[in-house]
Formats: sequence, structure tokens, C-alpha cells
Amino acid sequence: MRIDPTVGGEYALIMPGGVIMTGHFLHLEPERSFSHTWQWQGDDEQTRVHVALTGEGEGEGEGKGKGKAHASWVEITHSGFQSETSYHNHAAGWDSFIQGFAGYLDQKQNKSAE
Repeated sequence: MRIDPTVGGEYALIMPGGVIMTGHFLHLEPERSFSHTWQWQGDDEQTRVHVALTGEGEGEGEGKGKGKAHASWVEITHSGFQSETSYHNHAAGWDSFIQGFAGYLDQKQNKSAE
């Protein structure tokens, strides 16, 4: 993975199977939102991903967690597809990613509870 998290900065991700996805950052608002382009290597289609982060409930008390959200919402909007097939392929990929990420978070939570 290569990443330059600045507006205009580029990134490259090597996906399973060696497929490379690249893009550049369009918008960065720390702790709130970001957007970037998304393009598979060798494909002419360039799409856009926007991620918005919101928190609910403010932390109370001293030290760690003070002023931090108790829960976070992540809203991902992926747009600009050139075909319905591309849309469906990306939707299936996002579904798989979200399920894997949720499993990872569950494992982390279970380990911290032990």
C-alpha cells in the first residue's frame, strides 16, 4: 500500500490476487469526511468514493474517552459507475469488505473484554 493523505495526494492498494487500485484524494476533513477517486489498474472507469464519519454521545469523566464519541457511523457513497455491471460488482465488493471489517471489530472488542 502506498498513500499520501493530502488533497491531490495519490494512493495505491494491492488487492487480493495482485490487482491494483489507485486514486487521489479530493477532499480531507480530519475526523469528519474524505473523498477520493477509485480506479482499477488497466480500467478506464474512474469512480468517486466519499466517506462521512459521525459520532453519537460524548464521553464524560477524566482521561481517555473524555469528549470522544461512544459510537461512530460511517457512511460510504461510491458513485460514477459507467455500467450496471460495474455498480453491482462494486456493491458486492463493499458488502464483502463491510462484513470482514465488522468481524475484525468484533474480534477486537472480544479481546479487549477478556
